[in-house]
Amino acid sequence: MVAALELAKPMVIHSRGADADSFDLMTRLLPSDYKIHLHCFTSPPQWIEKWLTKFSNLYVGFTGCSTFSGAHDVRDAISRVPLERLLIETDGPFMAPEPLRGSTAHSGMIPFIAQKFAEIKGTSIEKMYQQTKKNAQTMYGIPD
Repeated sequence: MVAALELAKPMVIHSRGADADSFDLMTRLLPSDYKIHLHCFTSPPQWIEKWLTKFSNLYVGFTGCSTFSGAHDVRDAISRVPLERLLIETDGPFMAPEPLRGSTAHSGMIPFIAQKFAEIKGTSIEKMYQQTKKNAQTMYGIPD
């Protein structure tokens, strides 16, 4: 975290199984407006509000596990993240979406994940693509 701050680079955090520790460390070390990508979120949904409230430039990434039949908490978490702070991930080679679960995940599987996100958020897949592209560009400083 210190290196990212010194270099003024966006931060990618994978806090799987360590939300309390990650949150505590980030709260102590990072400005609340720092650009953060919370990668591969699979934590209990109640953590989402805490992260989003504390860090105004935090984006939350979800993977193909959002399509798994038992991933109710992940879908609940997605429903709580504003569309403007949502990122689509593959987390290759793991977490390929249904109906390709068990295969190697890659970016060609994004449509399955985007479709699930669109269903959860009650929007079109086109709007999902447009907004998540814009989110990634904003998060990483990628020009249009």
